[in-house]
Amino acid sequence: RSIFEAGIYKIPSILSLIDVVEDVVEDMVTGLVIPEKNAKELANGITKLAEDETLRNKLGAAAFERFKKINNPKRAGKDVLEVYQKLLSK
Repeated sequence: RSIFEAGIYKIPSILSLIDVVEDVVEDMVTGLVIPEKNAKELANGITKLAEDETLRNKLGAAAFERFKKINNPKRAGKDVLEVYQKLLSK
């Protein structure tokens, strides 16, 4: 949830997971994906975003666009309608 909230404010996320869900954070597109349990890479990622305003703004803007796409009310309504239609057709 906090990753989506960051996207609302155009803040890129730094994520460290074994299995990354790319529709949430895409490395060097909407944020940074760091290998799990790699403190040095995590520190490097934090430093990179702290020092590179252009990159930070670029990733933040992309995170915001991804948030808008995922949270589009028309899309959500269509998705819910499809679920109901599938249930009713069984």
